[in-house]
Amino acid sequence: ACNYSTILNGVTNTITGTVIHSLIGGGNSNFCNGDYSFLGNGSNNGIFYKSDNCFLGGGSENKIRGSNQVLVGGLSLTGLGTFNFLGGGENALVSGHHSVLLGGRKGRISGNFAVLLGGDDCQISGDYGIAGGFRCSVQSGHTSAVVFGDSNNYSKLCFSKDSLTLHF
Repeated sequence: ACNYSTILNGVTNTITGTVIHSLIGGGNSNFCNGDYSFLGNGSNNGIFYKSDNCFLGGGSENKIRGSNQVLVGGLSLTGLGTFNFLGGGENALVSGHHSVLLGGRKGRISGNFAVLLGGDDCQISGDYGIAGGFRCSVQSGHTSAVVFGDSNNYSKLCFSKDSLTLHF
């Protein structure tokens, strides 16, 4: 049922459905159910149904559930939108579209065209938002807002749309 798809190595890796032109390089318990997709290595990673044209490099427990996404590696990363780049990190979720996550821990992007530059426990809900640091957030409706913060343990919010907010 898998047309022109290949599993090169590994243990309990699967390519399911009628997937065409996809490849799993190796690893353990990885699966691919998207056309024209690549899953390199790692364990318990998955490219889900209709997640076509995707690249998942490796790591562990990473999931892609949307087309045209790149997930380089990390632990428990999830790409739910389309045209996203997840560069690494831990326990992060990108559900917006055309967005970039460049590492960190517990990052969340639901806005579109957003960039999370790393940090810990940061969120971007507003479109075109940029954030980085510790507990920094761009709220929904705050379009084109930028917020950066230090390591102090409190939430750092942007003040309005079209704004730059620094918490240091």
